[in-house]
Amino acid sequence: MKRFVLLCVLCVVAVGIYGQWSSNTQAPTLIAGGTGAQVMPKVALGVQGETYISRFDNSSGSYKVWLNLLNFDGEPLWTNPQGVEMNGSISDTWLTDYDLTTDQAGNALVCFQDIRAGINSIYIYKVSRAGQQLWGENGLCLSVNAGTENPDYTPKVLNTADDNTYVAWQHQSSPSQIMLQKINIAGQIEWANPLSISVDAASCTWPQFLESVDNGVLMKYYVDSGPFWAPTRHIKVARVNPAGNLDWDQSISTAGAITAWTQIIGFASDGAGGASLSWHDDRDMNNMTQAFFAHITAAGVVTTPENGAYVSSDVFYQQYYPMVVCDFEAQEARVVMRITDANQNQCGVIMQVFDYSGNRQLGDTGRLLHPLSEFDYNPQYAWNYEGKFYYFYQLMNITNPQVQNFGCMFNTDLGWYNSWQGAPISYTQTSKMHQDFTAASGGWVITCWEDGASDGDIYAMKYYYNGNVGAFNGAPENVTAEFVSPHSIHVTWSPPQYSQPLSYIIQINSDIVEVLPTPTEYTFLDMLPGTYNISIRAVYTGQELSPPSETFTIFVVSNEDLVVPALSLSVAPNPFRNATEIRWQNRKFSTSTLSLYNLRGQKVHSAFLPAASGEQSYQLNGANLPSGIYFLRLATDTGVSCKRLVLMP
Repeated sequence: MKRFVLLCVLCVVAVGIYGQWSSNTQAPTLIAGGTGAQVMPKVALGVQGETYISRFDNSSGSYKVWLNLLNFDGEPLWTNPQGVEMNGSISDTWLTDYDLTTDQAGNALVCFQDIRAGINSIYIYKVSRAGQQLWGENGLCLSVNAGTENPDYTPKVLNTADDNTYVAWQHQSSPSQIMLQKINIAGQIEWANPLSISVDAASCTWPQFLESVDNGVLMKYYVDSGPFWAPTRHIKVARVNPAGNLDWDQSISTAGAITAWTQIIGFASDGAGGASLSWHDDRDMNNMTQAFFAHITAAGVVTTPENGAYVSSDVFYQQYYPMVVCDFEAQEARVVMRITDANQNQCGVIMQVFDYSGNRQLGDTGRLLHPLSEFDYNPQYAWNYEGKFYYFYQLMNITNPQVQNFGCMFNTDLGWYNSWQGAPISYTQTSKMHQDFTAASGGWVITCWEDGASDGDIYAMKYYYNGNVGAFNGAPENVTAEFVSPHSIHVTWSPPQYSQPLSYIIQINSDIVEVLPTPTEYTFLDMLPGTYNISIRAVYTGQELSPPSETFTIFVVSNEDLVVPALSLSVAPNPFRNATEIRWQNRKFSTSTLSLYNLRGQKVHSAFLPAASGEQSYQLNGANLPSGIYFLRLATDTGVSCKRLVLMP
């Protein structure tokens, strides 16, 4: 069934937003409010586009940990609007950092310290999408040697691809240590005694986690000597294997001069099992802080200069809190940071790009994104999507620091940083504290915060790669178009990952055709010679349209001749075991990028091939991948093509 409609309809369809996620930047989505303080939110994504948000809740008179779950559209999935309480959780009147993530099945993992046993101990809970506590009604206690004088605090949690969970925390002793424990999928503690990271005559503090290759983990931590309020602070990174042994333990910076309140620093995966780091210090002891960048490989090799590379050589700015994120395909790191004048009366923002040798790509001083002024664009989070760089900021006038707006900037010229576009996220003009962020491979970021308009309420917003906020109607995915002899064009696609369209509109040059949601394919018959540009939009309730999919170009020379696609792609064998060969034709001199995604939308493999023309090939090795369905994406200067791959057991 089909019907043809005029192309001009696309220009007059009203765009609206449905669902719970607010599209009003002056009225963000309320997650938790009411009596008592709701503070220190954390956010994590499930496997079906849902969002978990945890918090400390003081409505009962003592701080307890609660968890909420929202679906893709931002609607609560649990009956109790407060969410689910972590039974037995009783926190002290002073709170420290805690952590939230999800496992491979989309269950929440929330880990925190509490005093139910009379001392600060570490507990972890696994909570299902149905709100059930899977690791016991009162969670798992991980502390083994905590005491009144030796509390445990500030845990960090990581779930790896093999569905094991690692937790690291600080154990206060003389000197302090970092403790590390592993929990398997069934909730069983793997190591009889936690792995202890310690250094003679110095304290090990403030761990951060990343996943590495072969199901190992990377852990950044500090080695602190001297008084706790003014430590001599060095940065180290260790790799821990699944057996609980250290593969290596490498110094990143021994320059010191990192303040006691600089606890969490930039620590980002490079996509190959290594990491990039960014931080600021005053190593010259001249009251002028400068920011630094370092990179370490999965093998523990530091590839940047000793004690890090300067982010900007400009010594006239104070440089603070650099955020780092890596572009896996370009193999580069992008850093954004806050700057001030020497007396901190004016603020601005600088960006820098590094290769993994520590060479600055935007000149020695970096790219000035916001010149010094009384307006403080304070970066809070950095994100890459489809090659573009995004940074989220809080904006306030430094003469009135309680008035804060929140937004995002991203570069509109792919691969360059000369043109930027801004988008507001919240214009409530209230202080926003303890912000947390998480990014989805589908092209959105969830951010939540503790709002200062009352004694503490939790709000959140959903931001999309194109600058929209609120519920968002996804575009069709994995679109392909190919010639079918003697005179047809066959188009196929996949539904948006988390949305349910009512129908689809296929645009072919100036004509469009609307088709039912199933099957997700359509064939154009009796095509005349010419050039055809094809894209697809999804249609939702109220005739709202998604953004267009990627555009495919087909050249029809004549009805009797073969049609030459703008970008051909073949995979054989498919289905395959262990390995398969990918072939394509570059009609002009062009680089090629291959990306392989699993059904969760996670990129599991990528390859960048240098510029060439003519027939190209690539051998894909799937020996280290689990069997299942994958989607292959080929991008060249000519266009984009996708294929569905099946890896057999």
